[in-house]
Amino acid sequence: MIFERSDIIRSRKFIILTIIIALTVFTLLGAIIFKSSIFNVKGSSSYKNFSLDSFDLKKAPINLVYENKKIKIDLPIGVKNNIYYIPVNEIVCTLNGKFSIKHGKAELNFLSTRSLIDTKGTTYKINGTTHKLRHKVFLKQNIIYISLFDFTNMFNLKTYWNEKGSEICFYKNKDIITLSTTHVKKKAALLRLEDISAGGLYNSHETLEKLRIVTDYLYAKGTIFYVAWVPRYVDPSMNIDNNLLEKNNMFNADFVFTLDYMINKNGILGLHGYTHQYGNTKSIDAIEFHRSKKDNIPASAEYAKDRIAKAIQTAKALDINCDFFEAPHYAILPEQMTAIEKSFNYMYEPYSINGGFTESKHIVKFENSHRKAVYIPTPLGYVDCKSDCRNMLNKIREISDSTVASLFYHPYIEFDYINLSTEKNGYPTYTYSSNSPLHQMVEVLNKKGYNFNSIDNLLRSK
Repeated sequence: MIFERSDIIRSRKFIILTIIIALTVFTLLGAIIFKSSIFNVKGSSSYKNFSLDSFDLKKAPINLVYENKKIKIDLPIGVKNNIYYIPVNEIVCTLNGKFSIKHGKAELNFLSTRSLIDTKGTTYKINGTTHKLRHKVFLKQNIIYISLFDFTNMFNLKTYWNEKGSEICFYKNKDIITLSTTHVKKKAALLRLEDISAGGLYNSHETLEKLRIVTDYLYAKGTIFYVAWVPRYVDPSMNIDNNLLEKNNMFNADFVFTLDYMINKNGILGLHGYTHQYGNTKSIDAIEFHRSKKDNIPASAEYAKDRIAKAIQTAKALDINCDFFEAPHYAILPEQMTAIEKSFNYMYEPYSINGGFTESKHIVKFENSHRKAVYIPTPLGYVDCKSDCRNMLNKIREISDSTVASLFYHPYIEFDYINLSTEKNGYPTYTYSSNSPLHQMVEVLNKKGYNFNSIDNLLRSK
């Protein structure tokens, strides 16, 4: 069969047209699939029916700022129990990052970091390494909310909390934490940071920033440390009752953020009572449990269990696992202590011998069918103030191998050695003197062959 030249030309045109139509159809289909998995930053129809109520979150009246520029987003910031949650897909896309979601995995590409979030679980992956999320993920209509802390931790961002302007500022973290590379096996010492509460000496964003700086120092030294946390700060004389589960505000959110920060940097939290006070007394200064008839504090085991139940309730609401318990000022009846032992792995205080004021300086274990408990003492005591540092250093130098190298420390003592400042672009920076008591204690302990470690590792070495 012989084809005319015109027939061949028409045939080629038909083939080319068919290819063009096919490519157009595939492109449109790809766009539809892409659009179904990629968050459209502006004017998305997903916004129309979205409500924070579906996540059981309330709207937080704050703005977010990145490298001194306000992040303009349409979706609200959420808050629950002073944990801020942010619409991370919109924020990342607004900041020229990318977001996609498929089969329950949310992929975020931002600041040269690719993070894969398991929206049905509690983990995320970066460079093949799995990390735990501090708080749950909320997902609906291709809108994903994660906690502010998880966002900053995921992409290594530094924060500055500007309460006057109702702003939280993000910066690329330029602080380089050089982790200790020593592999010399050291004996385990124990450090407990004492009386951490949202009030009193930790009552401002500045003090919380300094607490995070102390945390960074300990983390850089490869230490594990304990945090004696008082969940509810009360001062009746000032009409203060700061319940973290009831009063959502920027300071409390910064405090909870700081607890998350400490946990993420090897901090192990425990309960130091519920309010560290009773009646008309002030938190931290007073006792909470019965010591004598003069206290007018209930002596029943039920009272103790009720206080601890409320403290544990707060901890659970904040996704905090409390590993140990310590009675305020070590003041508590033996029967009250026995009643709450089963709720914790350790009782981080000396065991009271015969129910009296004589305290054991050694680890005391109960392990039988009726009772399982471990009491961890602090034979080195504590640093009373800056001028008392020399006394503690001498105790450390003179400690014998038979004594548990355990002490507690009030981190606010370090604050005089930390100077906060900001660079011209607003980046928050600081200096931290190596002459601080904590620096000196760590140095002397290391020379003595110790390093702050966990109770578990201490017990294994015994």
